[in-house]
Amino acid sequence: MLLMLAIGGAVPGAVRAAAVYKWVDRDGSVHYDDQHRLEQRLTWDYLNGRQVPARPDATTPPAFVAAVAADCRLARERAEVVRAASVIYGSDPVGNVYQLSPRQQLLELKMAERDATRYCAPGAAERLYRELRAERERRQQKPAPIVVEQRGP
Repeated sequence: MLLMLAIGGAVPGAVRAAAVYKWVDRDGSVHYDDQHRLEQRLTWDYLNGRQVPARPDATTPPAFVAAVAADCRLARERAEVVRAASVIYGSDPVGNVYQLSPRQQLLELKMAERDATRYCAPGAAERLYRELRAERERRQQKPAPIVVEQRGP
C-alpha cells in the first residue's frame, strides 16, 4: 500500500515535468520549453510589439456604402436626363434663369457622366471612404509647435 502511495505521488510530478510550453521571441521565432517563462515574456516591450496596427479604412461602414449606392443611382439618373434634354437652363446665385449654350450643355453632360463614373465604379465606396479618411486626417494635422529658445542671461 505504501508503494502505491509513493508511485501515485510521483505521477503528478512526472506529468508536471512532461509539460511543454510554447513561446515566441522578439524576432518571431517559436520556442518550446519545459519551463514556463511567463515572467520573461509578458513585458511592456513584448505587449507593445504585438499591437495590431490601426487601420480605420479596413472596412467601409454599411451606411457609407448605402449612401454611395444612392449617389450612384442619382448620378446615373441625372446623366440620362441631361443626355435626353434638348434645352438646359441654369440659374445664377441671384436667381436669374438663362439657357445654356451648346458648349455649356456638353460640359454639363460630361460632368454628369463623370459623377456617374465616380460613384458607380467597382469599389467606389471603399475608394471614396479612403479619400474621406485621408482628407479628415489632413485637416486634423496640427502644425508643429513653435519652440522659443532663450540664449544668454
